[in-house]
Amino acid sequence: MGIIEVTKAVAVLYLLRSVTCVVSVSITSALDDKTGIYGVNIDGSVWYSSPALQVICEKGSQVQLSIDHTSAVKGSDGFGPWTGTSAVYTSSVTSASLELTFKHYDAQPSIMVGTASFPQGLNTTGCGKNTDLSSQFPAFNTSAAQAPLLDTVSWRGGVIQTTAAAKGLEALGANGLDCGPVVSTHNAASVRTTLVWSTLDAHKIVPQKTDGGVYKMGVAAAIPTIPPGYAYSVLFSAVTGGATAGMYAWGDIIQSYYNISYATRLPSVTLTDVGYYTDDGAYYYVWGGGKERKDPELSPWIPPRPWPAEEGLVLVKEALYQMGVPVAYMQLDDWWYQGPFYFGNVKSVVDWHASNSSGLFPHGLPAFSDKLNLPLQLYVPFWNDAFQTKYRTFESTSFHGTKLVVPDDSYHFFADWFDLGLSMTNGRFHTFEIDFLDSNFQGCAACFDDVGAADRWYKGMADAARERNITIQYCLPSATDMLASLAYPAVVQARASGDYARPEGDMTPWDNVVTLGGASLLLGATAMAPSKDTLWTASPQPDTSSDRTHAGYHTQPHVQLDAILATLSLGPVGISDGLNLTDPGLIGQAFRNAKDSTLLRPSRPLSTVDSVWTNISNAPPPSPAPPPLPPKKCTLGKYVGCFHEPMPNHFYAFDANTAAGKNTNDPTLTLQLCAQRCGEYAAQHPSATAVYVAAESSDQCRCGSIAPAAAGGKGVPDAQCNMPCKGDPSKMCGGGWLASVYEAQCTALPSAQPTIDVGMAIKAGTVGDVRATHASLGEGNGPISHYVLTWMTTSEVTLQATDLYPVPATGTKLAVRRHIVSPYGSSQLAGCADGKPGATCIEVLDADTMPTLPPVATTANDITAYGYWSVYEPASNGAYFLGELQKFIHVSPQRFAYVRVQGSGPCGLTVGVRGTAGESVTLVAVDPTDITRVHVVTIAATGVVQAVSM
Repeated sequence: MGIIEVTKAVAVLYLLRSVTCVVSVSITSALDDKTGIYGVNIDGSVWYSSPALQVICEKGSQVQLSIDHTSAVKGSDGFGPWTGTSAVYTSSVTSASLELTFKHYDAQPSIMVGTASFPQGLNTTGCGKNTDLSSQFPAFNTSAAQAPLLDTVSWRGGVIQTTAAAKGLEALGANGLDCGPVVSTHNAASVRTTLVWSTLDAHKIVPQKTDGGVYKMGVAAAIPTIPPGYAYSVLFSAVTGGATAGMYAWGDIIQSYYNISYATRLPSVTLTDVGYYTDDGAYYYVWGGGKERKDPELSPWIPPRPWPAEEGLVLVKEALYQMGVPVAYMQLDDWWYQGPFYFGNVKSVVDWHASNSSGLFPHGLPAFSDKLNLPLQLYVPFWNDAFQTKYRTFESTSFHGTKLVVPDDSYHFFADWFDLGLSMTNGRFHTFEIDFLDSNFQGCAACFDDVGAADRWYKGMADAARERNITIQYCLPSATDMLASLAYPAVVQARASGDYARPEGDMTPWDNVVTLGGASLLLGATAMAPSKDTLWTASPQPDTSSDRTHAGYHTQPHVQLDAILATLSLGPVGISDGLNLTDPGLIGQAFRNAKDSTLLRPSRPLSTVDSVWTNISNAPPPSPAPPPLPPKKCTLGKYVGCFHEPMPNHFYAFDANTAAGKNTNDPTLTLQLCAQRCGEYAAQHPSATAVYVAAESSDQCRCGSIAPAAAGGKGVPDAQCNMPCKGDPSKMCGGGWLASVYEAQCTALPSAQPTIDVGMAIKAGTVGDVRATHASLGEGNGPISHYVLTWMTTSEVTLQATDLYPVPATGTKLAVRRHIVSPYGSSQLAGCADGKPGATCIEVLDADTMPTLPPVATTANDITAYGYWSVYEPASNGAYFLGELQKFIHVSPQRFAYVRVQGSGPCGLTVGVRGTAGESVTLVAVDPTDITRVHVVTIAATGVVQAVSM
C-alpha cells in the first residue's frame, strides 16, 4: 500500500501490492494484480476491503472471476479530468469478463468514482428476481479492516426509514431495490470522519445485499441481458465531520454532477405557501354515505357529510380566509376520482374525471375548480384493469387487478394524463402525486426488460410534467427514488413519513413522526422537500373517519409538534381541520401573516442529529432513575382471523422482530416466537387490556392492543393467509399485506428490565429523538441560527460538536432560547423586554460549549412530550439577533434578507426585512452589552426589502 500524507479526509480506493499509481499528494491507488483485492482507504487507514474473487451470474449460474490484467487510465466526466486504474477480471470457464475502473480527481481529492463495465455483455437469463444481483460491485467483507467498527446507517423501505444505526455493514439489515446511500462514520477521540457511497447512475436497477459476510451492490438479476459495453458507477465521498456533514457533502457533489438544486427544481406553491389537504388522517379524507345511499363512490363507513365535497371544500377555504389562514392550494387524495375502492378508502383509477356522485362532485371538477380558484394537487395510486387507454400497459405484480404503462410509452401516456388534469381543472392542476411508488416500481416487471427500461418509465413521467410546469410528489417512495429524482427538476417533494392517520387512542410513536427525522437527511442532501403528510392544528374535533379508524376518529395527540415538524421539513404544510376548527394562532407561526401565506422556513430540512446515529450522549444518567417497566411473558392464544393491511401502513406499528434485535424480515419466525416477542410490547403498554399478535408475509411480527378491525384491518377469508412461517412451515404467517392475528396470553415476569442509556434509547427509537436544522441568510448576510427539537427524551441531552450543522466556528459563544408555542402573541416574548438584561431572554453559553437540553418527558414513550429551542450564533460585534419570536423560524430567509453589523442602533445591526404593506413585525435582539432590544417595524411596501436599524 502506498503512503498517504494528508491533512483532511480524502476518499482513496486502494488496490493492494504490485502496481502503484500516485495520483496526487493526497490520494494513492494501488492494485494487487495477484489477488484482485480492492478497498477504500481514508486518511491512510483501510476502512473496507473486497473479497479476492469477483462473482457474476451468467445464464442462471454463479461464475467466479479472477484478476486478468491492470492498466493506468485517464479521462474526463461530469466531475472533470480524472486518472486512475482499470482492472479486468475474467473467467476460466466462460467468456464472461468484468472491468472495474477507479477514478480520482486532482481538483476534488475527497471523492472517488468506481465503475463496473461489461465489455462482452452478459446473458443473465435465469439469474433471479429484481432484488437479486447478477454482478457484485462494490463488494466489501463485513469483517475485514475497520468495517465492523464503523458506525453505519442507510435507508430502506417504501416509507423511507433509516436502518438501525449500529457498528458494521451487517447492521444494514433488509436489502433490495429500496436501499439508499451507505453512511459510515469513524468516531475518534478528537474528530469524526464520514464516508458516504451510493450509485452515481442506474439508481433504480442496482440493489444492495448483505449475506455470507459480504456487502455488495450489483445489477438487478431480473434484467435478462446486460449489453456489451454497459457500465454503472458508484460515488464515494469522504469528509471530516459526522453523518450530517457527510451526507450534505455527498449531496453537494452529486447535485453538482446532475446540475440540480432546490433552486433549479421547478417552483411549487405546495412548498412556498400553506395549503389544505384531504389525505388519510385529514378531517375530510373521505366522504361518507355509501351504505345509506347505496353509492359505491362513497365510503360505507361514515354517515353522509352535510354537503357534497364540491361545496364543503369551498366552505372550508372561505372559512380559513376569514380566520386569517389564506391557504394557497388544495390537495385532493384517493377518493375524488372514479373507480372502485381497492383497499381501505384507496380507489384504483378507472376514470380520472371527478366522481359525479351526489356526495362528491355532481357538477364536475371544472366547476369546482372555478369556484375554489386555487391550484390543485391531484393524486393517483395505480390504474385499475378496467382503465381504458390507447397506450400499452401490463399487469402489476404488486397490486393485482391494476396495471402500469410500459416504459416506452411513459412519456406520451403521462403527457396526455397531465393535459387531462389541466383541462378538467381549467388550468389549475399544479402538482401530480403518484402514490405507492416503491411498491408500484417493484411490481413493474417491464421496468426490468432491459438496463434502460426503469429510467425510461421515470423519465417519461418527469419530462411530460416539466414541459407543462407541473411538479411531482413521489409518495411512499424508496431511497433510490430520491437518487433518481436528481435527474428530474419537475420532481420537487417526496413523502418522508407514513400517513397522518393513526388508530384512535393509540399513543405509540407513529411513523408519521418517527421516520421523518432520518428520511429528511437523505432528502435534504438530494435537494428534495420531505413531506410529513397532513396535520390538524386543533384536537379534539367532532368525529370523522380515516383508514385507521372508520368511525369515531376525533383526536390527534400532538398537534403543536405536528405544526413545527411540517414547517421545518421544507415540505408541504398542508392543514386538514374540519370547518371552522383550525387554530390560526398555532399555524400562523408557520407563515407571514393573515394576508400572505408565504411559509417562513429554515435552510434545510429538520433531521436527526449525529449523536443519535452514533449513540453519543454526554448527559449524566437521570437521578433518580425512573423504575423500569416489568417485562412480560406472552404465549400464543386464540386465533382471531386473517386481516388485510391498510396499505401502505400496518394496523400495528410495533415491530416485534426489530425490538428483539432482529431484522424486520426474520427467517426464523414462528407463531410462538412472534407471541414471545410481543412481551416487549406488553411491557411497554401495562394498561392494555389485550395484546394481539400479527404474523405477516411469512417472516414479520407486529403487536398491538386494539382489535385488528378497529385498528384498520379488513377481515378476509382465512385461506388468503397462505404464506408458511419461515421458521415453521406447518403454520401460516399471513400473506402479502395480510396478517394472521392471534390473541396473546401475557403474564408479568419477576425480573426487571435493565436501564438503557439515553443515547441507546434514542437510537432504538424507544425513548425519543433529537433533530436539528439551521437558517442561513446567505454567506456574508448575517449569523446562522439553529433550531433543535427533542422528542420523548427522559434525561438531559448535551449536544455534541457536530449536532449543529454547519458546525459553529471555534470560540463561538452560542445563545439558547426555548420557543414558546402558546399562549400566542406578546406572551411568546416572555423574558425579552426592551431595555432589560439579556439574561432573562436568552442563555449565553461559554465559548465552545454546546447546549444541554432538559428532559421533556417523565416517562418513556410519552409521544406528547417535546421541546423546541433556538440556538443563535452571535454577530461579529457580539450582538445576538433573535428575529421574530412569534414564528417557528425566528430568523428565516423568507422574512430577512440580511443582518449586518452596521448602523447607529444600540445593537449595531441593520436588518433587511420583507413583508406585506402595513404588516407589523416585532424584532428582538440582545446588544453587545447584554441588554434586550425590541423593535416593532411596520412594512412600508410589499416586495421591498426594508432596512431597519437596531
